[in-house]
Amino acid sequence: MMEDMLKNGVNPPNLLNGKAPTGIALTLITPDSERTFAVNLGCAIELLPEDINAEMFEGYNIFHIEGFLVQNKELLEKAVRLAKKRQVQRSRLILQALMWLKRTLFSEKYR
Repeated sequence: MMEDMLKNGVNPPNLLNGKAPTGIALTLITPDSERTFAVNLGCAIELLPEDINAEMFEGYNIFHIEGFLVQNKELLEKAVRLAKKRQVQRSRLILQALMWLKRTLFSEKYR
């Protein structure tokens, strides 16, 4: 992936290398147009809160994280905190994900 990006003039400053291969997502569509996804997160699941820092948000205007990583509460909370500290706008999906996490954790805690 990195080779392809560099070959096409894209030099991502914050690309981290995991031990696992890159993840994949497969879309399954039934004849009646219903769809679902089969996902292997690959190395994305290895990303931990200690892997990110405030400098990674410098020079950017918007922060967005894809939905499958929303399950890592500590990673998401740290990323949002760092983005806010650098005055980077958070996408609406992230704010909705945080609200969902709070509702889910709260309801499970008191069941």
